[in-house]
Amino acid sequence: MKREELEFVREAAIFFETPSTFTRALSGLGNGIEGAFAKLPETVRSSVMKASRRAIESCLRVAVKTIAPSENRAVDLAEVAEGNRTMRNAHTLAAGITGGLGGILGPVSLALEVPISTALIMRSIASSANDYGFSLQDPEVLLECLFVFAIGGPSKKDDGMESSYLASRLALSSLMRNAAATMMELPAKQFLTALERETAPAVVRVVSAISESFGLRVSEKFVAQLAPVIGAVGGASINVAFANFFGTAAKYHFGIKRLEVVYGSEIVQAAYQDEAKNTAKNGA
Repeated sequence: MKREELEFVREAAIFFETPSTFTRALSGLGNGIEGAFAKLPETVRSSVMKASRRAIESCLRVAVKTIAPSENRAVDLAEVAEGNRTMRNAHTLAAGITGGLGGILGPVSLALEVPISTALIMRSIASSANDYGFSLQDPEVLLECLFVFAIGGPSKKDDGMESSYLASRLALSSLMRNAAATMMELPAKQFLTALERETAPAVVRVVSAISESFGLRVSEKFVAQLAPVIGAVGGASINVAFANFFGTAAKYHFGIKRLEVVYGSEIVQAAYQDEAKNTAKNGA
């Protein structure tokens, strides 16, 4: 691989393998959020998790519809990263505003604010896939977009997943392969319909695994918004953290996937593992 490509892999390893990457972004919201959520009535907790799942199932169609297909050309990582940053910042700002407005209204806004915020974040993720030369008409690429929502997070329950990007890919690889094999002959439009209507069991299993992880993030946001004044700040802060983390995760995920297309998974993942070891040793 070229020097700049190895540098990209190094940056990806630092981002994914540093446990505090996302936690630092949320540190201003204080501790005990997960404990507070656990004390809420079961009906409330169930509503939050259902809203998270519905948001994941519906937001991908919005993202695909509003992104122009990329040209079939060689991908320059540095060039893509620069253009991707501008788009990512725009989505982060919009998600922050949406979260702030949702915080002002408090819990009653959950059913409306969660889908909008999730759609903005998904559009950032799908933009990264598109920028790195992956077709959003390919069901396998759409599954990879959903997968980004399962990468790490501030929850202690996610520490194992956050500590290893490759391990998180491996954990869902079987479910992803089965879903892709089931849907590969379908055009994107039919895939998205099956996703929203839950008519494809293999895809439903993938969404269930991903929405459980993402639902924990939404639960933290929900608790932060319980107090209207604090909620405005908390909702905006957590949405900015969400959009920034998942947008950056998408950049590195699809960048790594692009390098795997060019050089093969073995070579790229070996380079990543080397950098991950260096990151752990140096405490980056």
